[in-house]
Amino acid sequence: MTYNPPPNVPAQSGYGASPAVPAQVNTAAILLFVSGGFGILGGLLLLALGSLGALFAAIGVFLLIVSAFEIWVGVALRQLKPWARTAAIALAAIGGLFSLISLLKGGYTSIIGLGLDIFIIYLLMQPPAVQAFANSNR
Repeated sequence: MTYNPPPNVPAQSGYGASPAVPAQVNTAAILLFVSGGFGILGGLLLLALGSLGALFAAIGVFLLIVSAFEIWVGVALRQLKPWARTAAIALAAIGGLFSLISLLKGGYTSIIGLGLDIFIIYLLMQPPAVQAFANSNR
């Protein structure tokens, strides 16, 4: 049995659909999730090495906090929270600076982190991403 509405009845009104999240914002959020996940793994590893010295444990706790913040910012990016774009760009800029310092000191694998941080900033500076956050009132 199917339901047929009475004739000449207007459609129900309601809230409009949420704006679509641009691909650039979605990709940046995913990169923050991945970075935060690896950071949490690294932080847990450093906490496990805490028996070798308090410095390992302290750095591990700091890394866990920063990584959790990265994941939180990634979630907020997908919700188009206006502050999240600024926070993600700041996180990527700071991470890129640390990667650059590490790269200059001979840590050649940090070029991957530097590339990801630059890519996150690039994605969030693209016109569709800027427009999505400008139109967002969340």
